[in-house]
Amino acid sequence: LLVVLAIAAAVTHRESSDQGGEDGETGRETDFWTCDRECRWRFDFYDRRVRGKTVGLFKRTCVCWRGTQQLGHVPYRFTEAPFLGPPPLSNMYANAREFDPDFWADRYTTPFLCAVDLRVAPPIPRTFDAGCSPGDCKAGKAKLEAHGLTVLHCGRCGACSSPEDIKVLFDTRETITAHTTECSTKFKISNTIGLRAQKLGELKQCLRQAGITFSDDGRAWEEPVGKPTCFDCWTDNIMNDAQLCWNHCLGKFVKSGNAGHFAKDPCLQCDEYTSGPAFIACAGANRRSAGIKSDIDRGDLVGTKWEQKICTVGICSSQGNATSPCAAPLPWREY
Repeated sequence: LLVVLAIAAAVTHRESSDQGGEDGETGRETDFWTCDRECRWRFDFYDRRVRGKTVGLFKRTCVCWRGTQQLGHVPYRFTEAPFLGPPPLSNMYANAREFDPDFWADRYTTPFLCAVDLRVAPPIPRTFDAGCSPGDCKAGKAKLEAHGLTVLHCGRCGACSSPEDIKVLFDTRETITAHTTECSTKFKISNTIGLRAQKLGELKQCLRQAGITFSDDGRAWEEPVGKPTCFDCWTDNIMNDAQLCWNHCLGKFVKSGNAGHFAKDPCLQCDEYTSGPAFIACAGANRRSAGIKSDIDRGDLVGTKWEQKICTVGICSSQGNATSPCAAPLPWREY
């Protein structure tokens, strides 16, 4: 009982006394928010009030809370879906998770499109069952456009589905992998062996200074209170990589640049299969779902079960050498 009360007090203290919320916390004091992510995955993925506390030394577990209400225990760094990556590496990623088929990932068979009415202020993205079939969603897009809607990306909407966040994805398409790796490497080192551990807010500031200016106000949600922001999705992904992919990413500590070749980069693969399922469910929009060709070479995967497809009806998609609509400044259409 005393142990439970002590954990409850610690969680309550984290929620009430820290004026900056998670932004004012360090990875060192929170175990890189590992149990927060595990508890949300089990109990309520989209509720940021759900938090967890790491307990135990040799056999760790997570105690989960929503405010002062204990929700239960979940395993620490648990997975039921280890995944074998593509050749030539053919690495086994022991902490992989399964993708939600409603989002643009894995088999790319989702019938859903995320669309918005840009004539309305503020424009809130909404998910529509467009009846998309694998490889073809032009008819579904046409139906939504007939009702005055603009298709943003394939798959369900999420915290990064706002036009502003998709614009950031487009503008940083050739640099975001390298800059994110650089900032996250500094954060991981400072919280592991550094004399002063960086706070989460400092990681966000590093990303902003690199032009990665994702929204942090929940603007993609009709009711944003307690929901993840787009920046939350990205920093959660970074923390998960820091905990579960470090052994595949050791080379990034020496040279943080983007290797650019997915089939030959174990760090990129671990991020995709280990952190990717939670990330796409949180964000909704990523480069592939919005129709953006990224700075990562995935050509070796074409025609294999590891192929990663680009949504051809996303707002940033373009044919041939045509200029992407996302190259235009916001707003893409006057409200």
